[in-house]
Amino acid sequence: MNQSHADTLKVPGATLHHEVSGAGPVLLLIPRRGSLSQRPLGRREGNL
Repeated sequence: MNQSHADTLKVPGATLHHEVSGAGPVLLLIPRRGSLSQRPLGRREGNL
């Protein structure tokens, strides 16, 4: 079973939120300023 972990890191001028989950290569996502961090990365088309 894979455990996940979420935390924040305070840096000068910002607070960074990070999550660790699963195994495999690292994936780093950095949203642009003013973006909605919880917005989905994609949209499903059709009736799946």
